[in-house]
This record gives sequence, C-alpha cells and structure tokens, in this order.
Amino acid sequence: MTESELEQLRAEVETEIYYCKKNGMTYSKIDAYLSKMFSGRTPKGTHLRKFTRPILNDINKKIKREQGGELLKQKPPKPEPKKEPAYNTYINTTTAVEPIETRTEPAPQQLYEKGKRIKLLVGMFDQHITGVDRTPISRPAQVVYKWCAEHQPDELVIGGDFGDFMSLSKWEEDYPGHKEGDCFDRAVTFCNYNLDIMQSVTRNKKGKLVYTLGNHEVWVEKYKSKDPHARRGIYDVKILFRLEDRKIEWYPINGSYKVGHARIKHGSNANIQHATKTAGSSCGESVFYGHTHDIQCHSGIREIDLLPFVAQSCGCLCNLNPYFMRNRPNKWVHGFLIMYIRDDGSFTYYVPHIVNNRFIWNGKEYSA
Repeated sequence: MTESELEQLRAEVETEIYYCKKNGMTYSKIDAYLSKMFSGRTPKGTHLRKFTRPILNDINKKIKREQGGELLKQKPPKPEPKKEPAYNTYINTTTAVEPIETRTEPAPQQLYEKGKRIKLLVGMFDQHITGVDRTPISRPAQVVYKWCAEHQPDELVIGGDFGDFMSLSKWEEDYPGHKEGDCFDRAVTFCNYNLDIMQSVTRNKKGKLVYTLGNHEVWVEKYKSKDPHARRGIYDVKILFRLEDRKIEWYPINGSYKVGHARIKHGSNANIQHATKTAGSSCGESVFYGHTHDIQCHSGIREIDLLPFVAQSCGCLCNLNPYFMRNRPNKWVHGFLIMYIRDDGSFTYYVPHIVNNRFIWNGKEYSA
C-alpha cells in the first residue's frame, strides 16, 4: 500500500469514526462497524483494530477539548473522490472489478423448430446490489453477462431483489454508515450500470427486459411512505432505474411475468420445502422464482389434462456470505435460469450452478 493510499484510508476511517461518535455509538459498536466497512483494506500484516484504535483515541481527545466535551456538530468533509469514468465514481480503485467484455460478433442465428421460432430467455434473481461493498457487479453476475453476450437472449428477466437497499432497512439501525446518503446513491448508480449491461447483451441490443419487484424493492416504498418528502421524494424504483425510459416491463411485488406455459416471479415462500408449497399454490402452472437463494424443484402432473408442471427456484447472484450471516453455513447457491420457449408455449429450461464463479455450457467454460 502506497503512502497516498494509506493517507486516503486514514481519512476515510477518521470520517466514519466522527460520524459514529456523533450518533453516540459505543466503542464496541464502532469496532464492529469499522470491521465491516474496512475489512481487508488495512496494510498487510496490520490488524484492523490496531490501525483504527489510535485514530479513535485521537478523535476522543479532540472531542474532550471541545467546550463542555460536546460532540462535534458537523461531520468533517470527506476527501474529494478521484475523477473516474461514468458509473465508476464510487468504485474503490483497489477493489474495482474487471470491465465486462463488449460484444464484437454478430448475434447468433435465431433458433427454429419446424419453421417456428424458438425464443431464448434468461432469468437473473437476487443480485442484491449494494453501495456498501463498493463493487458494482458481483462475479457470478459477470459470468452470466458473458454467457448472455455470446448467446444474446431475446428476453432477460430480473427476478426481484435486484437492489439490496439495505440503507433503507430497519435491520440496519446499528450500522449508520449503511444509511448514509452516499451509500444509497452508490447502490442506485451500480444498479443502473447493471441495467445498461443487461440491455447491451440482449439480441442486437434490442431484446426485451422484464423486472418483477421483490421484497427488497418494497423497502423503498415503505421508506417513502414513512417520509414522502425525504430526499425530495425520489424513493421510487421505477424512477430511480428509469424503467419507462428504458422500456422495461415491470410487475409489482407478488406479480408474475407469464411467458409461454410458465410464470416467472420473485417468490414469497421461504420454508424448507418452498418448491412444494409454491407448486401447490400455482394452480398447475410452472413457476420459476428466486427469493430463497437456493435451487430446489418440485414437479407434478395436472389432473385435468395430465400435463407436467414444475416449481423451480433458480438460486441467486449475490454474496453467499454477507456480513449479517457471520460465516454461518447456509443453503445459498449461485445460479440463473436459461429457458428455450417454443411457439406453442412449451419450453425446455436449465438452471446452471455457478461454482467458484464458473460453469460449463456446451463444452465451454464461462468464468469471472
């Protein structure tokens, strides 16, 4: 780590400590908060607490020298961010991901069966894009984008919880940095960046995008309901992501997008046998969903016409070990949906497992 990078890190730590002290946080909560914000960014061989505690002690001494020992009234200004390309304004240059490769080859030939067109659809669920980790694209999402850039789907469905919006959640009251306006702005910027990529990897960059809202998008609506004048009323997913300008078809929470003989939605069941429960409430329709972050399937036969149907969860594309899990084991799996839809509505689908940010399709490995 260079001297300039060390000074930049020290300035960021000092800024966050001032903010924590202003909000009356104890030493233990400050340590926990700093551990989340700056984990892995300290100089090699230096424990995080050994780096942050001297700064915290110096700030406490400054505060005590204030009249009456009062906390500083204003948060000190942050260092000016370096000028970076569009959408990368908030990316930490030490953790920035590699750019997505742009497509140079023409779109693959359209599939037909007996003279009838076959449509290719891709579903991406639960990306949980945040502004906290300063990473605009998760690595499993990069893998999916690379596959899409080569195969160019006719439709791309965002299956809810696209943005995490933890900065608006009631669960983040002990993490004031997550509620910082800058954190929310980063999340919105990263989400729009991903939408730009999604539009660019569809067929001839003119494919259809569909967005089914999830429970995390509902947090935005709830926050707006609490204070309709907050931040000038911009807490609206449809406005923040410019869904109308992008011509993205969207469905509200618990709504579903019907394509062929299947429906795609975010999902609401999260018990152990959620696929069985989803199948039981689907009225014999095939349902593909996210929400649970795992991959599970339940199949059945409709008694009325003896046609098969499935309820299939399609995994997630987010961090499998977020800070609130505290390294506990879970059943989360990286995956996404590939579906070929025939003209009569029947379909063939696949849910590739992405392991260690790679998977193999038709003899070729896609990785990030």
